[in-house]
Amino acid sequence: MLSCRRSRRWAAELVDELALPARFSTEFLLGRVAARKGRRLEVLPLPVSGGVGRPHGLWVQAAEADYIFVEPRTSALHRRHIVLHEIGHILAHERVARGRGREEFRSLVPDLDPEVVQRLLARAHDGTADAAEREAEEIATALGRRIRDAPPRRVPAVGGVLGFRAS
Repeated sequence: MLSCRRSRRWAAELVDELALPARFSTEFLLGRVAARKGRRLEVLPLPVSGGVGRPHGLWVQAAEADYIFVEPRTSALHRRHIVLHEIGHILAHERVARGRGREEFRSLVPDLDPEVVQRLLARAHDGTADAAEREAEEIATALGRRIRDAPPRRVPAVGGVLGFRAS
């Protein structure tokens, strides 16, 4: 697990790698992440609404696209933060897959291949999942400091939870 200071620095580096303008919209960010990955990225309502013990957001990496599912029955600000948090997971996963950030994994478990460690972390229930959640929050916070969306007037009945789909 990265220290808080290293985690914040790591998150800031991930955000910097996106070469974003000083201010941008959530829609712009989703388009940039989709283009970087070379695949569709869609934001959709979470089929099962969040509640006690249920997630408010979820990232699913399917063969043809990435999907971010978001709790539709919460505030626009909370929906945006959920999207940013899930983008945090996408960026952290991509960075490890590209080989960056593997040093942190090697320092934790030097005898394991980072790809194996990544798969284990995704399934862990012993605190390492909490570390991944904290890192996603750090990335969401770093992105959120620069997002400038107009407040949505309404959530459309059809389409993305935030009123758009990035592709």
